[in-house]
Amino acid sequence: MQPKAEFAKAAIQVPVHAIIGVLAAGVPALAAPQIFVDWGLPGTPQQPADYEVDYSNPSVPDVELKTGDTTWYVWSRDSVTEEVSDIGDIEAYGFADYGLVLADLDGEPGARHVQSVVLTPEGAYDSGISAYSGLIPSTITGNLTGGLTLQDEGGGIGGYCQLTVYGDVSGIGTPPDRPR
Repeated sequence: MQPKAEFAKAAIQVPVHAIIGVLAAGVPALAAPQIFVDWGLPGTPQQPADYEVDYSNPSVPDVELKTGDTTWYVWSRDSVTEEVSDIGDIEAYGFADYGLVLADLDGEPGARHVQSVVLTPEGAYDSGISAYSGLIPSTITGNLTGGLTLQDEGGGIGGYCQLTVYGDVSGIGTPPDRPR
């Protein structure tokens, strides 16, 4: 299977599109996704202080990263079949730098379908504090159906994206022209 899209070392800021109902037309979510989270900092990240998983829509749970780390690992597995499963929205808004690896600790794909990835730390441009985000080697075996929003710190650090998607990426739109 060849990927339909690969993004490498690109600054991408695309508005998040509203996703209602199913992830992609005709593609049902798996029965019981379970979200796993790890990071590059010492110790184990704790819920709800460092991150939060919201299972209010159990077929596509959302993940919010709260504590800054440049190496967050997020992945989803079906709790029954152990197959790669779905994730709703992955978000980070805290006052810190964020790097996301959408893969498990062995480098296996992190999700089948993802609704959106929005990593927009507070204070990135307006306070003089350099906060940035990026997506490091990540794989989605299905569709990215919503927005993909990353940001640099204004001086060229961050905003990077290394993502392979084997399904539909029509929801992310076109990256805007950004002078460097």
